[in-house]
Amino acid sequence: LGFLEVIHSLKSNTQDLQYTQFSNIIRSSAERFLLIMNDLIELSLLNAGDEPLLNIDEIRVDKLIEEVKQTIESQPKFVNKAVRIYYTDSDISTIIYTDGQKLKHMLYHLLENAAKFTLDNEIVFGFATIENFNSVTFSVKNAVDKDISHRVFSPFEKQELIGNELNPGLGIGLSVVKKLTEVLEGDINLNVTQNELEIIVTIPIQHSGYIN
Repeated sequence: LGFLEVIHSLKSNTQDLQYTQFSNIIRSSAERFLLIMNDLIELSLLNAGDEPLLNIDEIRVDKLIEEVKQTIESQPKFVNKAVRIYYTDSDISTIIYTDGQKLKHMLYHLLENAAKFTLDNEIVFGFATIENFNSVTFSVKNAVDKDISHRVFSPFEKQELIGNELNPGLGIGLSVVKKLTEVLEGDINLNVTQNELEIIVTIPIQHSGYIN
């Protein structure tokens, strides 16, 4: 990836559009491969019972959500997917104390999964504070054509085709989400209707490992 960054920076000295296109494809593929490898390592360590390293810090939820949204929107294969953000709480600058990188990783997987399989090219992504202010919920909702809720969290379970194209994923993203939710002392639940799937992650506003 380091050498790819160097190569990518050189493109400003050329006007070759094909060169730019190919270097972008290589970088995107390398980043995707790195994400898959990190997920496999994370899942393996969590299943082995190893204590994960946590970096608990102060996180602004609205900024975190916007970062994840921009990451998804920047990927060419999701360019036609509309990500609508909603806040059911009036204060959109809610502060939580958790591992921001792990939470961002979870939300990215939830959005990526929804964007892959939504039937109407739209996903709804947002958060709310619970009434007693001890926790927050993150939710991702998309349209589906069948109930797959019984196997969405099973590792290496995946829908083989996305439309007419082969699904390149390994089927571990939502398994990682479930494990990381537990690491962050939260819960994960599904709301399923005939044509809609909503995944809801609830985590405490302050992780027990936070030191003020």
